[in-house]
Amino acid sequence: MNNYGFVRIATAVPNCKVADVKFNCNEIINLITKAHNQKAEAVVFPELSLTAYTCGDLFHTTTLQNAANAGLAEILNATKNMSIISIFGMPISVDMRMFNCAVVAQKGKILGVVPKSYIPNHSEFYERRWFCPSNEAGRDEITIEGQTVPFSPNIIFENSTLKFAIEICEDMWVSAPPSSVHTLNGANVMFNLSASNAVIGKRGNRTMLVKGRSFSSHCGYVFVSAGIGESTTDTVFSGLTIIAENGSVLFDEVHTEFESKLFYAEIDMERIESDRKKVSTFLSYSPKQKYNYVKTEETKNEIDKLTRKINRFPFVPRIGKDKNERMGEIYSLLTCALAKRLLHTNIKHPVIGISGGLDSTLALLVVETPWISLKSPEII
Repeated sequence: MNNYGFVRIATAVPNCKVADVKFNCNEIINLITKAHNQKAEAVVFPELSLTAYTCGDLFHTTTLQNAANAGLAEILNATKNMSIISIFGMPISVDMRMFNCAVVAQKGKILGVVPKSYIPNHSEFYERRWFCPSNEAGRDEITIEGQTVPFSPNIIFENSTLKFAIEICEDMWVSAPPSSVHTLNGANVMFNLSASNAVIGKRGNRTMLVKGRSFSSHCGYVFVSAGIGESTTDTVFSGLTIIAENGSVLFDEVHTEFESKLFYAEIDMERIESDRKKVSTFLSYSPKQKYNYVKTEETKNEIDKLTRKINRFPFVPRIGKDKNERMGEIYSLLTCALAKRLLHTNIKHPVIGISGGLDSTLALLVVETPWISLKSPEII
């Protein structure tokens, strides 16, 4: 098998019903099955997707907690013959504290559980009412559904190609996000399970954050937020999915329909590795933290066709406005640099041989502007 370094990732925006774990569980299983059949290496769901995010004080009830655990068992049983890595959200009670968690599972086994690090308690968010941050866990291992598994935000799940870590919603928004440390310790893809509500202007901020994180950490960043099925209280959700790679946005779309939906993109792992090797400052600072490296099984999926779009002209923007802006920037830089050169060398009469080709024409256009700005009497 040779996928030339590409790894197919699926994001899932399930149709959900608040606190109806049975319904949500069935939707999750169906989407995992579809993603597996489409040869995805991993599929990621929104934050608290098993119960829904907007359950409020129902999170405190043993009825919802027991239902969530039963739903987890059902998902594990239904996917025990699937090699795909599934990442979904659920509330988990540990030592009388409730945590907002991401569960990572493969072939019916829980590989690890990642609790949310930063709990928002501002504006329209009241999560501290129900959930504790990861640093209050007091343990790095839990037993759930008969399996003893790692329980920490500092877990990197890895096979020969994909090495990923997890953030949950607010973790991405803080000034020093966990992903900045995860990537320094080996993660080449970040998954973010989110329930970030839709507010005018917020989509651009989220895209900017995802794009920025993927650029500065030279990684793939996969963000998926809760869909409109969560819009039952005072917040509205739009099912936003963003997939970025090294500062380039591969996918950015909302899903505002009452049906479950999968989205796909292939992340170029060889490009990420190459960029990390080229940037000498990437590993200049590596915080000393304890990490748990968990092995995942190889999926051995062969990708026969890419879903991502490959730009025929990678150095030319596709949008006309952006293209004009880029050309203007290039022209300005060239003319400013040439003007400095003319001043520095005190050249009185620049000479350009015009062949009629593009190169000499561009040279003439560039040399004319700084020469005019320097008020020279003539161009020879």
